[in-house]
Amino acid sequence: MSGQAEDPPFEPLEELVFVDAHLDEVEGVEGSDGSYDMVIFPDGEFLYAVSVFDGALVTFSRNIDTGNLAFL
Repeated sequence: MSGQAEDPPFEPLEELVFVDAHLDEVEGVEGSDGSYDMVIFPDGEFLYAVSVFDGALVTFSRNIDTGNLAFL
């Protein structure tokens, strides 16, 4: 091992910008109370969030062009 860090498997985003929010028990969203971590799937089409209070994995589809989310 050379001691150098390996390149990430994808290009990191240059900027993180707030685009959209969905709240627990608002407009049909369930299971997101106490969300504490989230990840965007490598293809950019889905966002997954983990809820500590609801013990749930919440899934959203994501518009790649706009970043807008739709609760699944």
